[in-house]
Amino acid sequence: MHAARNYPKQAGRIPHKVREAAASDRAGARREAAVKLGRMDNAKAASLLLKLAEDDDWRVRGTSVHSLMNLHCYGKTRAIPREEIAEAVMRRLVSDASEYVRSAAAGHLPGIETQGGVFDACARLQAEPHSEVLCRLVSALGRCKDDYAIRFILPLVTHRHSAVRSSAVRALARLGAPARVDEAIALAGDASANARMTAVPILNRLHAEGGEVSKRARAALNRMAANDGNLKVRKQAAGALRMLKFKQQAARLSRL
Repeated sequence: MHAARNYPKQAGRIPHKVREAAASDRAGARREAAVKLGRMDNAKAASLLLKLAEDDDWRVRGTSVHSLMNLHCYGKTRAIPREEIAEAVMRRLVSDASEYVRSAAAGHLPGIETQGGVFDACARLQAEPHSEVLCRLVSALGRCKDDYAIRFILPLVTHRHSAVRSSAVRALARLGAPARVDEAIALAGDASANARMTAVPILNRLHAEGGEVSKRARAALNRMAANDGNLKVRKQAAGALRMLKFKQQAARLSRL
């Protein structure tokens, strides 16, 4: 439960009940307060949320991260302390004891948009023990469009968890890493069927680049469609090839 998708509305005052709930002995009440504060376009709401982001309860901290970023990204009040919010969210990402809170902070990394944030996230990447948090963090770094992250993501294409390997290859494709074709082809031969299915849309996108990249991507899709041991993977690869053929035919017709 969080306020990440609720655009904050202008609020002149923080209701007394919300202030009371934010200071309550009950974690559930504090968490509910964090949700409501994230919907208030108000600098005082941000100040209360910054305190709740340091709460003893991980659920309160995680909800506060979502609400803080709601104010950071969508709040229109100039007095909202956006730099403080960014620093607080990065602290949760780098050092919070709860993987839930780190995962919540990782998902908001693109909204922070600072070089320092990317540096800290890459440092966390090397120390993060939980695969779910790694996936969120790698995906977020891919959306940040910062080449600095490439060398930290590359080692994860051989991670023991297939979901992390898939996330790493997707992020490298977004970042335009030079080795992304090799990594996508390697993913197409992964032991995990889910990872191989992830490779199909990546190879499909790489095919559009033309030249040698296009040939290698199409060859990999052909191998998957003909030889993969999983029926779903074969069907997905075959569907991608049909779509490529359709696009080529449409392009030829448009030139007539």
